[in-house]
Amino acid sequence: MDHRAVLLGGCFSIKVLLADDSDVMRRAIVKLLNEEPSTELVGEAKRFAETIQLANELRPDVLVMDLHMSESGRYISQERTPLLGNRGDSSLAQCTK
Repeated sequence: MDHRAVLLGGCFSIKVLLADDSDVMRRAIVKLLNEEPSTELVGEAKRFAETIQLANELRPDVLVMDLHMSESGRYISQERTPLLGNRGDSSLAQCTK
């Protein structure tokens, strides 16, 4: 069991960081996350630099990110920066269209 999960009323809460440059997509995903009692939205980011900062500060269990979020003409999915740091306890699941 993940030591970072928070016990809330007998249920484990999964801390989620959401990163997407589209306001419409962020609102839709927030609505879905709010319907799931086992998730806790700990932060939202619109830009890649903000995503890295929040990931390191908030230490989410899950990062839901638009991998094609463009910033300065390049795609974030081409970056080599480890988003959740070198914690040794993170995994990457990439979903595309």
